Amino acid sequence: MATTEVETTQDQRTVLTPEESHELFDRKARAILGISGPEFIRRWDAGEFPPLTDTKETWDIEFVAALLPFGRR
Repeated sequence: MATTEVETTQDQRTVLTPEESHELFDRKARAILGISGPEFIRRWDAGEFPPLTDTKETWDIEFVAALLPFGRR
């Protein structure tokens, strides 16, 4: 089974299952943007987000986008 490895410290690592990766992504998308992880992926892939600029709104989108590998596993 594929896993996602998250470095927590130099000496300690946490390995997430695909289900845990999806849960992490979903939890962050809901907390930051107020939408589910799958909804973020759908909207991201459809190009529905505004152009990314140096604003608080797009920082949040960019942060969640950086977590996409967790949501796509």
